[in-house]
Amino acid sequence: MKNRYACLTLLPFLGLLACHPAQAEPAEPTAYNLMLAGGSINLCSSMSLRHCKTDAWLDADMRQGNYLYLSEERMNTLPQALEMYEFDRDIDAIMKHLAAIVAENEGKRVISGRRFSTLFHELREDPDDYLSDRNWYLLTDYLELPQDATEVVNFAQAAVPYGNDIMTSFVQMAQQARSQREEPDTNSQEPPLILVVTASARDSYEAINFYQGAFAEAGAKAQWLPVDAPMHHAMQAGSCDQLANFQAKVSRAFDRQRVYPEFWQTQIDTCQNPQSIEALIAQADGIFINGGDQSLTRQAFITEQGEPAAWLTQIQQRLQAGTLAVGGTSAGSAVQPSAAMISNGASHMAIGQRAQDVPPPDRDCGMLNNCGKELRPHSLTYQSAGGLGVYPFGLVDTHFSERQRQARIIALGADTNTAQATGVDETTALIIHTQSGAFEIIGRHGVFFARDMQRRSFWTRAVDATITYALSGSRGVLSDDGLDKLEFSDTPRERAPFYRNELSSGIYFVEGLDAWCAGGAERFQKSYEKTRLKPTEDTRKLAHAHGCQVENLPVSFSL
Repeated sequence: MKNRYACLTLLPFLGLLACHPAQAEPAEPTAYNLMLAGGSINLCSSMSLRHCKTDAWLDADMRQGNYLYLSEERMNTLPQALEMYEFDRDIDAIMKHLAAIVAENEGKRVISGRRFSTLFHELREDPDDYLSDRNWYLLTDYLELPQDATEVVNFAQAAVPYGNDIMTSFVQMAQQARSQREEPDTNSQEPPLILVVTASARDSYEAINFYQGAFAEAGAKAQWLPVDAPMHHAMQAGSCDQLANFQAKVSRAFDRQRVYPEFWQTQIDTCQNPQSIEALIAQADGIFINGGDQSLTRQAFITEQGEPAAWLTQIQQRLQAGTLAVGGTSAGSAVQPSAAMISNGASHMAIGQRAQDVPPPDRDCGMLNNCGKELRPHSLTYQSAGGLGVYPFGLVDTHFSERQRQARIIALGADTNTAQATGVDETTALIIHTQSGAFEIIGRHGVFFARDMQRRSFWTRAVDATITYALSGSRGVLSDDGLDKLEFSDTPRERAPFYRNELSSGIYFVEGLDAWCAGGAERFQKSYEKTRLKPTEDTRKLAHAHGCQVENLPVSFSL
């Protein structure tokens, strides 16, 4: 591959690397401006105590979970609400079931969402009688207790530092973007303003306090950017007063105006005054998008006619100018590419069935037998028009090694004729300067890069690619031609254990890679997927106690 870039180190306290074409003299980039986090950032909060050292710091006023209130008043009005929103099950049977839950809960009518779910399923007369996702959301949303407590994030109590590091790095990126602004009243020493976008979530109000608290802990000012898919659709229809109906239809969120009245009113006001969105973005130094469903996120920024909303164009222009940092986690990263946007699928299905440019099937479509023509619950689907158009280097996927997504992104690359792909592991982030392609990997695990993605004939049911896998601390340069100047990390972190059950037996790809790096077999298998490594003289590898790093390794995945 041609060496098209010359590199220099800028801002050593951030560990930033800036690169520019060797044959030209463009303005040097000042810092990374885009973050792709792979999900599961794992911050300690009052609602995520499993990520904390202890719970001794908790205060009774902090929000510690979601609670349902099966009061007589709510129970009396529930049948009418269920009927209004076309609940398609026996309502009398549901009411009887709820009464049994109250009795089992010793007559207490306030119950945590987790315990409600447990009792609801344990007390079913028919173990195979499940509610659809929509029916479940309708039922639990209507019974949810209004929120008057705030989720609190506590960096000092984090069980591991990686999530803190990712959020702090994004604040530093936003601070650097702030320093590039030319407004005379801009003080680059003031904490940066980060707008949090929660549009990836079914209930876009639930995580607002979490992200605001996280960025406050990391040293920024944080404010909610109140755009999401239901509000955008309501705005385009000129029906802001019908926001509740759009929430029910578009994201399956119900009765949110009762549970979060302040956030609801903010969205109504914003819907009626779209210019306020652009005014907020004009003040911002960073925009960070949450995890959830990237198909929902996309609808918050792309119109029904397929055009970018005015606020997306503004974000793209400021990112290009270097005065705004953009980041996301999980779906908030998957929505960022200008190439095709992946929306659903499992690797074993991707190997055996071509990707389809259609909306993703409902998660429970297999149970309801309504997945659609030629679709199954885990079929590989994508949006050919891409996502937000801010990541210019091919496909993006997240939760990568943990959910064994290597074959699905290779299959999508082959089916869409995309030159390269990037997969980010959990609790990990790729930070990059989008103009030069200079990047660094931070967090706990690694990032996967693929090129030369091909699908063999359907009958062989196999996909091939040449891959690179680099761990936290690695640096390099991405270009239209692929990966250049990769420097492997010499200080990778210890990998978190993989989740295993009867459906995830066998060897995860990175486990097989580690074994091969240490002299093990080139072939291994996880569940349905068979992997074969095909090293050549161009393959480079670096073994470490915390994982194997490889460059230019041909691989094959088959069934």
